[in-house]
Amino acid sequence: MEQHWTEWSVRWRNSLREFLVSLTASNSREGLAELEALTMAYNAIQGGASGVDMGRNVFQSLHPDAMLTAINAVVHAEATPDEAYSLLRSMVSD
Repeated sequence: MEQHWTEWSVRWRNSLREFLVSLTASNSREGLAELEALTMAYNAIQGGASGVDMGRNVFQSLHPDAMLTAINAVVHAEATPDEAYSLLRSMVSD
């Protein structure tokens, strides 16, 4: 089940208690900076989401391949937003 991410972590955690299925966080805001998007992904995962739906943030990035790798690091490798952003920046500076 997909739930739009809000900054209201109490609402998010309450939603998790009500569902018996995995939740993914969907970013409904346009124009997030890369670090802000990675922070949103991190907060969603830390809040109990099993994944994130961030297509717009990937496809509108100047470096979609690096952004996807950074999001993957947050979701699957437990990277912090700063660690993921450093990874992204290292990929585009090569």
